[in-house]
Amino acid sequence: MKITNIKFKAENIQFYIEDEVCVVAFADSQDPDPEQYLILSQTLFDSEPDNPEENIEIGIETRQTSTFGKIEFINLESNEIVLDAIDSEAMKFHVAIQFTKAPQGLKDHLKILLFRSPEIAARLK
Repeated sequence: MKITNIKFKAENIQFYIEDEVCVVAFADSQDPDPEQYLILSQTLFDSEPDNPEENIEIGIETRQTSTFGKIEFINLESNEIVLDAIDSEAMKFHVAIQFTKAPQGLKDHLKILLFRSPEIAARLK
């Protein structure tokens, strides 16, 4: 299985809940069309996804469109997030994003995003 490695410094980190969807996004600039980005989103309503293993929508710079997948590993430090994800087409991603300082509330939103994967969310300290 091919692994795509993505590494960049985030200048823009956004997270919010709107219309029962939790979104966490990282971008390499404040520009509306950044060169490098990662967008994770998860619906929060009670219906079960078709495949609970692939429940997070992943938008990533290397893809033309977003796809559903799952987070296999996540680690959040004060100035970096590292995660491994696999999408519905069996593409694997290793993502390392650095930032000056994790904004307050980022960890809480990541835990909300990962509510269907409590064993992964538990790794966020």
